[in-house]
Amino acid sequence: MNTLPPCIKTDIGPVPQNLCFSVVIPSYMEGQIMDTIRSLRTAATKCDIVSEAIIVLNQGRYNDTSSLAFHRSQFKKITELKKELQTSKFKVHII
Repeated sequence: MNTLPPCIKTDIGPVPQNLCFSVVIPSYMEGQIMDTIRSLRTAATKCDIVSEAIIVLNQGRYNDTSSLAFHRSQFKKITELKKELQTSKFKVHII
C-alpha cells in the first residue's frame, strides 16, 4: 500500500494504488531546472507513485541567440539526467 511521507498530511486515507501525477514545468532560461527535476523524483520516490516531469523549454519572443544556446545546452544536460533518474515509476520528457 502506498503511503505519503510523514510531512504530508491528508484526510483521504491511504494513497490509491493507481495514483499517478504529471508536472509540467515551463522553463525559460531556468538555471535551477536540474535541481527541480531531482527534487520531483525524490518526492515521487518517497510517495511510491508513478509520475512524470514534462519540461517545456520555452523560447523568448524574438528567439535571441543567447536563449537558443542556453536551451540547446540545457536540453543536452536534461537528456543525460534522464538516463540517471528515469525508472519504471518516474519519467522525464523534454519539449
